Amino acid sequence: MVRRVLRRARSVQGAFVLLMLMGSWSHAAAFDPVLDPLRDRLARIVSRFVTRSFKGELEVGGLRGSLLGSPVLQNITLRDKHGTVVGRIAELRLVYDLKALLHQRLQIQTIEVVQPQLTLAQEPDGSLNILNLLSSAQPAKPAATESSFALEVNSLHIRDGELTLQLPALPGAQKLERLQARLSAQQDKEKLRLQLQQLTAHASPANLEIRTLQGALQKLGTVMQLDDVRVQTDQATLVANGVLLGGAQDASLTLHAQSQDLTEIGRLVQNDVLQGPADLMLKAEGPPEAVEIHSQLSSTSGHIAIQGHLNAATTPPQYSGTLDVANLNLAALRQQGAWHSDLNLQLRIDGAGTSPQERHGTIQLEIRPSRLQEIALHPSYVDLEVKAQQVQVQRFDLDTSIAHTTVSGTFDLAGTVDMQYALTANLAAWQSLLGVTTLAGDVQTQGQVSGTWPALNGRGTLEARALHYQEQAIDSLHLTYDGSQLGSQPQLTAQLQVRHAQMGTLPVEQVALDVTYKGAEGQVQFATEVVQAAKSGGRARGTLTRDAAGQQVVLEEFQVRLPDHTWHAAAPLQVAFGPQRLDLTRIHLVHDDESIEISGAVHGEELQDIQLHATQIDLSYLQQLFHLPDIIGGRATFQMQLAGTRAEPRFESELTMQPAASQRLPFTQFYTTLAYAQRQLQSTGRLHQGTREIVALDVRLPFDLALTAMPWRSG
Repeated sequence: MVRRVLRRARSVQGAFVLLMLMGSWSHAAAFDPVLDPLRDRLARIVSRFVTRSFKGELEVGGLRGSLLGSPVLQNITLRDKHGTVVGRIAELRLVYDLKALLHQRLQIQTIEVVQPQLTLAQEPDGSLNILNLLSSAQPAKPAATESSFALEVNSLHIRDGELTLQLPALPGAQKLERLQARLSAQQDKEKLRLQLQQLTAHASPANLEIRTLQGALQKLGTVMQLDDVRVQTDQATLVANGVLLGGAQDASLTLHAQSQDLTEIGRLVQNDVLQGPADLMLKAEGPPEAVEIHSQLSSTSGHIAIQGHLNAATTPPQYSGTLDVANLNLAALRQQGAWHSDLNLQLRIDGAGTSPQERHGTIQLEIRPSRLQEIALHPSYVDLEVKAQQVQVQRFDLDTSIAHTTVSGTFDLAGTVDMQYALTANLAAWQSLLGVTTLAGDVQTQGQVSGTWPALNGRGTLEARALHYQEQAIDSLHLTYDGSQLGSQPQLTAQLQVRHAQMGTLPVEQVALDVTYKGAEGQVQFATEVVQAAKSGGRARGTLTRDAAGQQVVLEEFQVRLPDHTWHAAAPLQVAFGPQRLDLTRIHLVHDDESIEISGAVHGEELQDIQLHATQIDLSYLQQLFHLPDIIGGRATFQMQLAGTRAEPRFESELTMQPAASQRLPFTQFYTTLAYAQRQLQSTGRLHQGTREIVALDVRLPFDLALTAMPWRSG
């Protein structure tokens, strides 16, 4: 990035030369009101010249002062290629010596930048707007001869600057205010040197003071060197020296950073849990073909050490190294306080190349005894071999207190995939992790994925035994699954078998479920059968279809078996639901002369003619099945209609009961109605003895029966 900015500086240097050559005019021109408009026109010409050197536009509002040696550029505006303002400068004051141009040297005694305002933003593709702006706006041309002018800036002052930052990685540094800086620069065909005497600024909203930023950057050919670079804040100090990696000469970079309290960094990244002292050491030295890298980070959160070897002289570059982590507590790095941990591991890498097409090598991870929250990590190992886009898993053995997982095989996004996996778990170890007190059972799953991306195939099994969760229990569960086209339009089939389950107080002997999913059609076909006991259970068969409007369930077969009492659907049942929508159509269950029908819809707040009809319901059977009082018996017919809105519902209902002949009751028929509208509840009740009405009751009550408190999904 530094090299890229320095290359663009040469084009801007040409603009300064053009501006200063205008000093051939008389010094009096600086005070001539006749020539002032012409001088402003010159400023616009210079602006257009500089604009051609980058992807953007430079505007100079005015040019004052003496062009012979002390011009003042006013109201400078820098825009990107979209016309967005990325920088403003109130005044740019120059003092230079034109006579030095005779010796092919551009000598500027003073540059004073007054109230600069700059925006540094990260683009959606990850690049920085300033670097995009400085990239050349002209088509690529053959390499030209370097500028023959030497540039020397004795003193550059930045006064009252402001830098707006739009960097997601630094949410706490949205603005650098009160920016003050003093520096100097020298450049010729062979070298460049930037000397920063002092820079101070205030970062907000992190409320961080940059007390000192000073040092030098020197470029000689391809060699970049830092000299006594020092950054100091209230709590941290960073010092860097030496030759950077990437040049033809030996690297000799040292960096040392110390922080008395990481809360400063925490405020920059808006992570309140970062705290305590930290110390970072980094050293890189050696020739390009044998650069040795050593780094160590120590803090209250743990210790990290890196040792590496880099051969940058080969194509592609070769590298190897180890990363050691000891006693790392993730809770001190993440705002999720529950991530208390003690991680100990070593990562080893040996390879070459950086692009996806050329990279190859091996990666080995060894996890030593550690802890992550309530999970104990036992010794585990991962060995990977990488060849371009192919990853071969030679060993993946992750052993923890909650599960043991193994993986092997080959994965290639541009080729074949052949992976096998297995997992075993004891659910009792998950109790504290999930915060439950009753959880037990053994689970084992295994399977494989194969094929060529995206036409992947997969199959596997899952076995569970002695499952217990609160009041539910399952003796055995067996699941098999098989799929194809997993990377595009998957097609899946699965079979589930459950034996000897206890759902609360309800025992279930067996559950069978067959499912087929077709991704291209967005449809699930299913068939299930439940056996509760010898004479009770049920079965269902149907489809679930999903489209842009929502989902629809159609039950081609539906049956509920009670002892000596079987209900079944008289026709396919249909239920459609979507965002704030529920449609019930053709729901009709029958048993002999008994019948239950439900229809209607809810659309948003509207209740659309919801009706329930239950005719000739055998109350005597219900009394025996559920051990109800003896007064319950005979036959009942019930109908209800619901309409209006959830806030203002209207409903009417009617119930007729006829006792059985064997019941000795003081009435032969009970009839009641219930209606609600406009916050009024109205009810009538009638008891008949034969053809004679013996009791009549009418009730009217003010009542608020709004249904707005009922849960309702919006999507």
